[in-house]
Amino acid sequence: MLQVVLWTCLVGLVLALCMAGYRTLSGPTMPARIVGMDAGGTVLINLLIVGAMLLNDQQYLAYAIVLSALNYCSTMVLGKYVQGGGVIGRGDLR
Repeated sequence: MLQVVLWTCLVGLVLALCMAGYRTLSGPTMPARIVGMDAGGTVLINLLIVGAMLLNDQQYLAYAIVLSALNYCSTMVLGKYVQGGGVIGRGDLR
């Protein structure tokens, strides 16, 4: 029974990843694309966790932790870049 639920979750997560990819590629503004990329990264982390449960392999959980750290850092850096124009410092040096 658990296998059926996990496979159903896997299909739903793949569909959500496709929708996040569409939002990333066709977002009308840069913040919309950043949100799509962040949502795609979060769905990918969830895919790794469900895959770890399906395959009974704990190595995928380590990959999910590393990907979550990269997802967080990339979202913060891109958000700071869009907001202020720079990543390091104040961003107003021209």
